[in-house]
Amino acid sequence: MLRKSLAFVVVALLLAAGASAQSVGLVLSGGGAKGLYHIGVIQALEENEIPIDYVAGTSMGSIIAALYAAGYSPEEMRAIVDSGQVREWVSGRIDSRYASYYRQMQDQPSMLTLRLNLRDEEKRSDAKNKSRLVLPSHLISSSQIDLALAELLTPASTASGGDFDRLMVPFRCVASDLVARKPYVLKTGDLGEAVRASMAIPLAFNPIEKDSMLLYDGGIYDNFPWKPLDEDFRPDLIVGSICTEGNTPPSEESNIMDQAFMLAMHDTDYTLPEERSVTIRRAVGVNMLDFDQAEAIMNAGYEDAVAAMPQLLEKVAERRDSAYYAGRREAFRAKCPPLVFDDYKLEGLKRAQREYIRDFVQVDRRTPGIQRPMGFEELKDNLFEVLYKMPKYFLRIDDIAHSLGMPISSLLVLCVLREGKISIGEISERLCIAKPNVTPLVETLCARGLISRQRSDKDRRKVLVGLMPEGEAMVERIRGAIRDQMMSWPRDYNLSEMKRVNNALAATLEVADDVMRRRR
Repeated sequence: MLRKSLAFVVVALLLAAGASAQSVGLVLSGGGAKGLYHIGVIQALEENEIPIDYVAGTSMGSIIAALYAAGYSPEEMRAIVDSGQVREWVSGRIDSRYASYYRQMQDQPSMLTLRLNLRDEEKRSDAKNKSRLVLPSHLISSSQIDLALAELLTPASTASGGDFDRLMVPFRCVASDLVARKPYVLKTGDLGEAVRASMAIPLAFNPIEKDSMLLYDGGIYDNFPWKPLDEDFRPDLIVGSICTEGNTPPSEESNIMDQAFMLAMHDTDYTLPEERSVTIRRAVGVNMLDFDQAEAIMNAGYEDAVAAMPQLLEKVAERRDSAYYAGRREAFRAKCPPLVFDDYKLEGLKRAQREYIRDFVQVDRRTPGIQRPMGFEELKDNLFEVLYKMPKYFLRIDDIAHSLGMPISSLLVLCVLREGKISIGEISERLCIAKPNVTPLVETLCARGLISRQRSDKDRRKVLVGLMPEGEAMVERIRGAIRDQMMSWPRDYNLSEMKRVNNALAATLEVADDVMRRRR
């Protein structure tokens, strides 16, 4: 009898434990700017103590899901959106301070400024067909969002060891393998890279290369990845947040980006298992890149989630208050290392280029011989400081060369020869110009009487190039033109700022390769 009683108690306890351990999975659809709807949904769920144990998303839904899985609160996500950052990332708009660095000067992409390139094909034998018209691979630069995702998600990705099950909330996102013509579920790896793959809208963004695959926006094959979430986690309840009408053809009112994407999309199954699901849905009436209505979109998600709350509360037995969420975030963030780069390598440059950077651009080091740690914000500031400010300090060598009636390359050859007689090979190395291209420059300058060629006294096989008196006079004219141009600089151009910019350039060059390697 006692044994039966004990068995009954054990079974009852197990049942009770099962009931209290009710799990909830949240699935977020793609939709571009429409996807901001999900932030309002998550905010309403947390405020009403609805647990979120698993999260999955596609495209913009993957960005929101990843931020949540990485420990960002709904309030923090709202703040990011309110700051205008998301609009800048996804639309490709360029900060006006740095716009001069980019070829595309408009603040956002335009079909009217589509760049067409004529690319030489050296291997083609037919001279008439040596050039062909090449369309750009994408319209929107991904550099902005790449930097943003690295800054926001890399610490969490590092804390999880690249295992999305070990994030604050286990996470899944879906990309599209266009070669295999099927969705690809991302479960491991770099979190930022996974999100970039999931939101790589064809035509708009370049794809992500992973394991010999080219991954595009997950919305092409699965715009609502509830099945991958259900297969991996089997939650007791699935909450679906859908911000699009879904499976609808494009209309004449849709912009070209929306039309292109909708034409590429396959039908998605938006129907959740009725017995264990709640769907929160609205066909948000904005275009994919219309982030100007962000506040209204987020508020719409909040309102719809609140309206669905009676249904949710009926299905969810266990509640989790704000203290639970705060504690969970604090515990996970304690595991996230600061985003600091402490190992910089200079790669991909020729010896002469490396020597130039080492000799003329000193890396700022706290201790001689020891590379200083650099935080992400400093790295980013250095990068943009170089891109924006360095051109102000560049001498307009093209103007000087034009005033002297010679190409820039010839001017540079004369300046190199000011140090003394050297060979054509040494000129090539110092100027990083191919040797076959240096020879005609030398011949032209010889014909003008500016330089001469003679065999070396030490090695008769070696031909040295040196300045003639007319060449020395031309070099002095070049020096005078440089002085005149420097004197015309505005007063706010000062030596200390130039040194600071040079240090930023050096530090950025040191770290850039490492950053790009991590992003790949």
